[in-house]
Amino acid sequence: MNRSATTIKRSILILGVLATIPTIGFSQTEEELRKMEEEQRKWMEDREKDFRDFVEQRDKEYADLLKKQWEEMQQMTALKSPDKKPKPVQPPVVAEEKPEKLPAVKVPVLKPDALTTNIPQHEAMPNVPELEEPDDVHEEKPELDLTTTVDFYGMSFEVPYNNALVVDIDKVDNKTIGEHWLKLSAANYHPFLETMLRKKKDMQLNDWGYYMLLNSEAQRIYAKDQSNEVKLFVWFMLNKTGYRAKVGYAENTVYLLLPFKGRVYSKPYYKIDGINYFQMEKVEGKLKLKVHKGDYPKADMLFDLNVYKPMILGDESNEVRNLEFNYGGEKHLIPMVYNTKLMEYYDAVPHTDLEVYFGAAVSHEVREGIAEHLAPLVEGKSELEAVNLLLNFVQTSFEYQTDGEQFGKEKYFYPEELFYYKYCDCEDRSVLFAYLVRELLGLKVVGLDYPGHIATAVQFNEEVEGDYIELEEGKYIISDPTYINAPVGMCMPNYKGEAAKIITLN
Repeated sequence: MNRSATTIKRSILILGVLATIPTIGFSQTEEELRKMEEEQRKWMEDREKDFRDFVEQRDKEYADLLKKQWEEMQQMTALKSPDKKPKPVQPPVVAEEKPEKLPAVKVPVLKPDALTTNIPQHEAMPNVPELEEPDDVHEEKPELDLTTTVDFYGMSFEVPYNNALVVDIDKVDNKTIGEHWLKLSAANYHPFLETMLRKKKDMQLNDWGYYMLLNSEAQRIYAKDQSNEVKLFVWFMLNKTGYRAKVGYAENTVYLLLPFKGRVYSKPYYKIDGINYFQMEKVEGKLKLKVHKGDYPKADMLFDLNVYKPMILGDESNEVRNLEFNYGGEKHLIPMVYNTKLMEYYDAVPHTDLEVYFGAAVSHEVREGIAEHLAPLVEGKSELEAVNLLLNFVQTSFEYQTDGEQFGKEKYFYPEELFYYKYCDCEDRSVLFAYLVRELLGLKVVGLDYPGHIATAVQFNEEVEGDYIELEEGKYIISDPTYINAPVGMCMPNYKGEAAKIITLN
């Protein structure tokens, strides 16, 4: 049971018993009051002991299950990027002389049952236990005697931990993993876990960031050659936080398996009770792992790769990228500050669905740069003029190159990664353009997922001519950030007859 659940249940019981205690009257003597306070204190201590015993018993039962119930499972081949058609090697360019009036051509879209899933609304951070100051339950456990200094993407802080958390394992099998769990659960892990959760909240980390933080700290606590212990430690802490994580083993090696809300590409996985658990470690060839199918009680959260809030990482390595573009006969210089530590972090995130990139929050540095340098350029303009300016900025300020040429693999960018990498391709430009339109103009945008190409479409409040798509909520005008010099309303000729999947953004 996590601490928040324990605290809630404890509070309910305390309130219940207090309701049965007679109201203290003025006629009661000091001796009677002292006796009542002593009875209340003893009752609360008994209840605390009951809760400790309950959690200890549950951990013991789970450890016993770990010693018995493991099944050999065949590894599933990693999911490949959904876009199999090659992207354009070079983006097309519109001639300088554009038609005065664009013809209105309705571009087809796929049927509603083939549309991609909406990005879920998330008003707060993922459902993790509330952070509280350590209470008397923890004070009764052994004192902390160790600390370690964490350097997490430029953020440095100290983390307390008990030496009983450092548990070695000689061989890997059902029995030793069950015993390992029991030893960790008997240690005073609460201050460590509370510090991790507090830092997760302070840095506004998403679920992947929290996993990375735990993994980074585990590697500091254990020696470099104790990879099995590191993975078992992270697995334990994730489950204690409420995440559904598993481990498997083969040939005396432990493998960490994590389930995600969306798809994850290029990582092998195991299907357990209808859920895909992705293997975190890279291994050549296919593995057959022995996996314990049971879940730790109340550990039911899947990992969410969405970036709902701007993550706060070390800002001492900020750098500037100067971007230039010409629009309306004027030359504009846009200096954008980006966080190199955040770029390092994004490079470690698994490749996932495009909705995650389209819906990502940007850092405070980038948001301030956009407000300072781009917002004044669109102020006072009509919607069409403002969108055309932002479209031209994205079309002409960045050099184009496919992911295959730049990285040798498919790699989607989060919005601010365009300011860091030298080149970008169609989906990266579309992600940034969609963010700018929503942030600066408050207009609705959707992504258009063609075979071999990603573009966008904007819903205007004014009448705008040109190529468009029709959705339930109305008309969206094609706006392609990769079709160089193309104004709003011009679809790439090769895609006018292609049906696009719609990427809806909340």
